[in-house]
Amino acid sequence: MSKAHPPELKKFMDKKLSLKLNGGRHVQGILRGFDPFMNLVVDESLEMGPGGQQNSIGMVVRLIHWPFHPPLLSGLMSVSELQSLLVRN
Repeated sequence: MSKAHPPELKKFMDKKLSLKLNGGRHVQGILRGFDPFMNLVVDESLEMGPGGQQNSIGMVVRLIHWPFHPPLLSGLMSVSELQSLLVRN
């Protein structure tokens, strides 16, 4: 059985990305970090809305899988939202 390899995202570090997320969300920003589970840290993020609207959301963390409370910690959240959740747990 072949071993799964983490995605090759190093070449995208510090580059602007366009991410299409579940639920029809679209975010653009600069990739600042990632891990083998495809959790992403994206800085200077803009949420792209309908009709070309842009909402600045700063630094965000895209969590694909989290060992505790997966329904609570899945999706896109700002760093401050993530910190407040981690402090409570």
